[in-house]
Amino acid sequence: MNDAQKILKKPKTGIIAMIKFLLPLTFRHSPFLFVLSSFLFLLHGLSYVFIPASAAVFFDEAEKMAGSGAEVWVLLPPLALMASAYIFNQVIDGLSNFVTIEYFNKIGGLLSAAVHKKAGRIPAVNFEDNQQLDFINKAEAGKNEAVAFVIRAIVIMVFFYLSYFIFMGWYLFTVQPLLVIILAVVFMPSLVSMVIRARIFKEAEDKSAPIRREYEHYEQCLCTREFFMETRSLGAFEYFFNRCKKTLVNLNKISLKASAKSNLFELIMKTFTASGYVIILIMMYFMVVNGQMSVGAFVAVFASMDALYHLMAEVFNGQLPTLANGFGAIQNYINFINIPEQKGIDEEITINENIKFDNVSFSYPGAEQQAVKNVSFEVKARETIAIVGENGSGKTTLMRLLMGLYQPDSGCIMMDNKDISKYSLSAVGKNISAVFQKYGRYKMSLKDNIIISTAERYPDETAADQSSEMAGINMKDKNLSNGYDTMLSVEFDGTDVSGGQWQRIAIARGYYRKHSLIVLDEPTAAIDPLEETKIYERFAKMAKDKTAFIVTHRLGSVHQADRIFVMDKGKLVESGTHDELISNEAVYAQMYNMQRQRYV
Repeated sequence: MNDAQKILKKPKTGIIAMIKFLLPLTFRHSPFLFVLSSFLFLLHGLSYVFIPASAAVFFDEAEKMAGSGAEVWVLLPPLALMASAYIFNQVIDGLSNFVTIEYFNKIGGLLSAAVHKKAGRIPAVNFEDNQQLDFINKAEAGKNEAVAFVIRAIVIMVFFYLSYFIFMGWYLFTVQPLLVIILAVVFMPSLVSMVIRARIFKEAEDKSAPIRREYEHYEQCLCTREFFMETRSLGAFEYFFNRCKKTLVNLNKISLKASAKSNLFELIMKTFTASGYVIILIMMYFMVVNGQMSVGAFVAVFASMDALYHLMAEVFNGQLPTLANGFGAIQNYINFINIPEQKGIDEEITINENIKFDNVSFSYPGAEQQAVKNVSFEVKARETIAIVGENGSGKTTLMRLLMGLYQPDSGCIMMDNKDISKYSLSAVGKNISAVFQKYGRYKMSLKDNIIISTAERYPDETAADQSSEMAGINMKDKNLSNGYDTMLSVEFDGTDVSGGQWQRIAIARGYYRKHSLIVLDEPTAAIDPLEETKIYERFAKMAKDKTAFIVTHRLGSVHQADRIFVMDKGKLVESGTHDELISNEAVYAQMYNMQRQRYV
């Protein structure tokens, strides 16, 4: 069980742990907005208490005036006080909402960036596990809930609702202590409802994540440019539409079932809450009759009861249930952020000495068979190695182990006499570049597509020219009318290029990155064999002072390699020069002869 799987099985994150995790993170990002929004909501909560208090003064003065026959102008000061309380309430409401929206946007960007950075630091093998992919999907959904949690639970719930109930409780206590006891009784049913609701929606979220990921894939098959040509040409629209509809129905069933259970409990709890509200009104009536409460206080409290009940309903039927619904997603977000990263020594590995694999084995999560089995070899610095073998023989996995993307289950990988498992991924990859068969087609200019591997503000144009030439990019191509400034996306008013041209761009991008070791993993699959040979010949000349690994299934282009490694079912079965392997008349010779016959 890897570290990420252990995280999945750990106890669920409680509300206190959520606050401990999220509060310091968001406070450090924008302390001023946090303090300002909290202060404004505190004043907002207090303003709701000013209203009934000022109203009580006004009605008591009105009662005295009616009995004494005083002039009406005597009521102007308490009337102005009551009006000021209402105006202050509205002004502070607008200010607090404005500041909170700004704060919401800021921390939303912060938590989103945290997910992106984390995804770039966790072990790459996590992306090979379906359970981990579900986990990442849950984290993506959870970041929005985490933002809402900070605003609702920490800022609004504490500084607005809690302060309001404390201030209002104090005011009611001064009127009649028993009123506070009844309020406490009214709160309890809603608290029970919230806890139950949280559990229901957490279970629903766990069930929904894999189905949601499936739905999103089918939706992409229907709507994105990547799939539309094949989908339409094969008449597969109805197939994916039905799949999409089926998964959506399943998602809705889970959501409907959770909502039905939650609403049933909420209805029962609301009945108890409403009963408490009626009891309060009856108590207040007898207090007035028995002279325990003034008429002004009764009118003020009675008027404020609507606001009190409304705010309680907001808390227990709106804010808290919404928070409860998102608890599962927030737990997933925090658990994802807490996945152990591939850490280690940050000292740069220069790759100026030999590379050594010592009895290395590796298997993918959940796989019964090992992808790499007890592989051992040693490569000298500035040596070019070709890795060949049938599909599924372990070639690509071997290169991912070499680059430190995967950690071996057993054995050791040494670079410059250093065990790379003890070093951070950034340290291992500092001087490594790679081009894979599945490369990115970035919707940016040609120049940006090539220099993307560096963060340099002023890119090395000479290196870009050399990389483009090595990769065989035809700058006179009509689709590259603006040269390096050509936008490679018709969706952004640019142009598109062929698959072969995209592959050349990917090769140029890989070579542009400063490196001592470069891996070409099937980078020429979309290019014809003749052009592939030219690219490899140019590459061999430019890689003389570098260590290079070329992974290919086309054996006609590996002559320029210093040595050839032959992989078969995860094992390194042969190694040597082309002539040596041909004379062995083993696996390599059989593969070479079979491919040669295809072109005769």
